[in-house]
Amino acid sequence: MSPLDVCPNCGKRHRYKSCYCSILDCQRPVYGNGLCNMHWQQKRVAENPEVAEKKRAYSRWYGKNVLQYATPEHHAYQADIRLRRWFNIPTITKGGPEGLAGIAEYERRLVLQNGVCAMCRRPPKDGKRLCVDHKHESSALRGLLCDACNGKVLGRLERYKCYVTIPQIIAYLQKFDPQNVLLKSIPDCLPDRAPKSNPKDF
Repeated sequence: MSPLDVCPNCGKRHRYKSCYCSILDCQRPVYGNGLCNMHWQQKRVAENPEVAEKKRAYSRWYGKNVLQYATPEHHAYQADIRLRRWFNIPTITKGGPEGLAGIAEYERRLVLQNGVCAMCRRPPKDGKRLCVDHKHESSALRGLLCDACNGKVLGRLERYKCYVTIPQIIAYLQKFDPQNVLLKSIPDCLPDRAPKSNPKDF
């Protein structure tokens, strides 16, 4: 890709053909060589046996020392660091607030959404946290979404520019598959039948 070419997804100039990973159905942003971080690491390990050995050595070390790190306090600390990055909250070492400020901001936003996904209005499953959705062009935060809405619905629609609407989906299923189970659940997601406790705006 030449420096003058523009990415078809975000409209910015990149060294690669797209700002997304070149692996099919992978919606992660590019990290290196046109691949996301995960696929880039897999390729790096496959092409460099010494890197693979270092990773195996680390895995052996971690297996012996995992108990001293696998504590609730450690997991909360790691989760707080990730959430601070999403919410642009500086770390303690950079003058940021003390305590679990990232988790506190997540909980505040979750309360504003009544504890449910901002799109499907359903609570997170199995105690998992909702995903922090953001604009890929500007990294501006939008809301908290479940894994299905964030990656499998909204993420794919934005990546492939497939702007389909719920009425179009209903019309398609009614025409070709009137017995589809989705026809019983899709109407519950329409605005006129949505729950009264809609998530509040941030």
